[in-house]
Amino acid sequence: MFVNRMPRYEILSQDAIETLDKGWRRIVSEIGVEFILPEAVEIFAKAGQKTEGDNVWLDPEGHLCAAATIINNSGNTDLAMSVPSMNNYLKLIDVTEGPLMDWILTSGFTQDEIAMIQEPFVGVRPQPIAEPPDGQRLAEDARLAKRYAVVEKALKKQRKASLDAAVDRLISENPELAASLVASM
Repeated sequence: MFVNRMPRYEILSQDAIETLDKGWRRIVSEIGVEFILPEAVEIFAKAGQKTEGDNVWLDPEGHLCAAATIINNSGNTDLAMSVPSMNNYLKLIDVTEGPLMDWILTSGFTQDEIAMIQEPFVGVRPQPIAEPPDGQRLAEDARLAKRYAVVEKALKKQRKASLDAAVDRLISENPELAASLVASM
């Protein structure tokens, strides 16, 4: 029986592994990956990744914006994932029809509240910019946490009036959808 008596070597240090990890994440999110098969690009687009021509820019962390997170967590993953492939610059305050408007009308939020949640809207650039240094990322995370604390407080304060307004809008703008929602209960 063969026994490998060669010494084991640590090929990469932990720092080198972290550098490689940051490198591949930067490549797929900033430079993008070119795919030969249009079907592959289509699959990534349907999954909510930014595509242009044969190129795909990936979000290795799978981040969703705040509004998409709410849509996704309400059981509407397909809807949350389809919006970026159709229009990643979409402002929810501007939506007037279609499945996204139906979701807004049945969400229990007013459209203004959804817009308030989406307010730090930036949109995805055609070619994503570099990941900010850790200090800037922490500062942005702190800014957003503070902003969303204000939004949450406002939502809680306006809860009853907002639910009444959301129901009134659903009934006036899409009575068929309102009726089907009531019938499903």
